[in-house]
Amino acid sequence: MIKKFLLYFSLLLGSSSLCAQTYLLRGVVTDEATGETLIGATVISGEAGVTTEYDGSY
Repeated sequence: MIKKFLLYFSLLLGSSSLCAQTYLLRGVVTDEATGETLIGATVISGEAGVTTEYDGSY
């Protein structure tokens, strides 16, 4: 009984990693009014976040 439980539990944990996805998100943040790039703006996607570079890119 315990062996079956451990087998199902390990299969469940192993299958959850298959659902994980990685992606690459790129862009440039600019001011809408002036068109200038924004330095140090925070871009958040889901639980991940980054800060823009000197040229507004992330």
